[in-house]
Amino acid sequence: MRIIKSNELKQIELDILTKIDYVCRKNNFRYSLCGGTLLGAIRHKGYIPWDDDIDIAMPRDDYDKFLNYCIANENECGFRIVSTINDKRYAYLFAKACALNTVIEEENFNPNGADVGVYVDIFPIDGLGSKIEAKSNFEATRFERELLVARNWKRFFRSKTHAWYIEPIRFAFWIMSRFVRANTLIEKYGIKVPICISGNYRLGDIRHNFADITAARTILGFEPKWSFKDGIGKFAEWVNEQEIQEDRYESSIEEMKQKGLYK
Repeated sequence: MRIIKSNELKQIELDILTKIDYVCRKNNFRYSLCGGTLLGAIRHKGYIPWDDDIDIAMPRDDYDKFLNYCIANENECGFRIVSTINDKRYAYLFAKACALNTVIEEENFNPNGADVGVYVDIFPIDGLGSKIEAKSNFEATRFERELLVARNWKRFFRSKTHAWYIEPIRFAFWIMSRFVRANTLIEKYGIKVPICISGNYRLGDIRHNFADITAARTILGFEPKWSFKDGIGKFAEWVNEQEIQEDRYESSIEEMKQKGLYK
């Protein structure tokens, strides 16, 4: 096994996309480039300078047919599908088309033991229509979707695309996600097919702790009135309702350093 460089990685991804295009044209599966891949194709005639992956999207019906076809005809397609259909260890709500005989190790994302190689991401498109019920059902699983995304992070990391005031919310989701099994979240959808730790701290901070109510239950007969999930849901609602204040994070760090309170 050898380590490949960025240019070779991009070429392998383009080869996968070419094979995907062939399969889709042959079987009349609809697909489109999306996200940064679409932007790069139009504006840069290739990858955008800061990107090194490829994203495509398919209407749900074509998506399901495409996955089933490719799983059944892997040798013909020339790539392997990794999804909740064929790998229960995989914990994303979209599939990956992976190059054969490759393994990929990503800095921030955890494949949860799934056999993932150099890949193209394939996102299903689900139409909501104009029905209130459809929109309501979509919003009902929004919390679980965000929690599942955070569950797949190896560690918390600063987003390159979100505004600074979203980071506390992302961090809260990351903390919550450590206590939830990814497959449990996936099952919420009824799918049959499945901070960078800097070492810095403030003097006086509690750095290692966990909650244990065994004594309270045994001695006082205490039982929580709220489940963990319901409590976290209320907390998330509260966070989203808070008014965004002036960002003074950096200045607060500098002030603590000057006073010898930040190590």
